[in-house]
Amino acid sequence: MMGAGSRTLLKGLGDLPAMHFGYAAEARIAGIPCRATRVSFVGELGWELRVANTDAPMLFDALRGAGAVPLGHYALDGCRLETGFKHWGHELGPMVTSLEAGLAFTIDWGKDCIGSAALLKQRSEGVRQRLVLMRIVGDALMLHDEPVFEAGRHMGMTTSGGRGPRTGLNLCFAMVETARGETLTQTCARAFIVRVAGQDYPATPLRRAPFDPEGKRMRA
Repeated sequence: MMGAGSRTLLKGLGDLPAMHFGYAAEARIAGIPCRATRVSFVGELGWELRVANTDAPMLFDALRGAGAVPLGHYALDGCRLETGFKHWGHELGPMVTSLEAGLAFTIDWGKDCIGSAALLKQRSEGVRQRLVLMRIVGDALMLHDEPVFEAGRHMGMTTSGGRGPRTGLNLCFAMVETARGETLTQTCARAFIVRVAGQDYPATPLRRAPFDPEGKRMRA
């Protein structure tokens, strides 16, 4: 249940405990016991509600009756793209390190773990590829695995793409080659093109997500 009015709607249907972003608590919505987790995949205030399978239809009907409207899959994906959120299985996976994905802030460098030696080595030497969010100029149908070029040289592939419902921007994530020691700012100063169905489209790397880059809406 996501959106600026989600707190008001849920409280109107029952007992929604106060909680900070990233926390979970037991709740009762429309008389149905559930576990509410305050997270967001779309960059908006919201909760994920976990209920027993048998209770899910009743909860769904109660939310619809209170004015909630289902969000389509492509709109959902477009929202997370314009918020700059990565998706496991597209941007993230066992072949991508946290440094390459721009998630260094999630690493506790003081702890030893499987792969920590490799991460320390990569941090010291610099990444050779980097995940970047790009704005596509034109009406290309962005999905995933479209080739990315720079000055005629193949530099990587897109990992996912779509149009942001709130910004109207055509966006994609792409994993591109980088020089050792190249900063994100330097990568964003480069000029790329993405080839879709045999046609080339200019692709501008974005230093920050185009929608609420500080995440204020989902932490409201």
